[in-house]
Formats: sequence, C-alpha cells, structure tokens
Amino acid sequence: MATSTPLLVPSLTQLVVDHGGDSQFRGVQLTASGPLVLAADPEKQFHELRDAVFASVDDGAQAVIIAGGPLSEMARRLTAEHVAAIIEPVPSACELVMKRLARR
Repeated sequence: MATSTPLLVPSLTQLVVDHGGDSQFRGVQLTASGPLVLAADPEKQFHELRDAVFASVDDGAQAVIIAGGPLSEMARRLTAEHVAAIIEPVPSACELVMKRLARR
C-alpha cells in the first residue's frame, strides 16, 4: 500500500490482517511529505506517491493499493505509469459494494 497519511497505517495494517492477507502484505509505504502539503501541490503528490509505489515494488509487491479516497486521481495517473498493478481506492470500493448488493 501507498498513502500520504501516516495516521492510517495502523488501521490499514489491521484491515489486511482481518481479511487474511497478511502473508502477502508488504507493508504501507508513506510519502515523504504529509497529506496537507501534498494536497496543495498535485505534482509533488504524484511524484511522492510514485516513489512510494517504487518502494513497495522494491519490497516485493506485485500490486499496490493507493490508500485514501482523496488520492484517486493520483491512482489513475499511477496506473498509466505501469510501475506496478495499481489498485485504485474508489473504483475498488464501488466494485465491492456492487458485488455485495448483487448477492442480496
């Protein structure tokens, strides 16, 4: 996973454990700057998230979740970079909701 929000790391890690993915989990990579700094500078946000994706790949990740709905636009841009398989937060959440609704 990659995110700009250090406060999310414990809950993201716990979600992975709760859903049984901890054997494949390579951790959460953080951007060098915090979320408020990056929100004010989209290009810096993109480059720092890309660096976090590279760090995830270096740690052995084959896919990287971009953790945080406000990072959706950057996730789309990172997908086009073909650095790794990027899991975009909002489309992935919508897909999950649709699957669960279809089971009803």
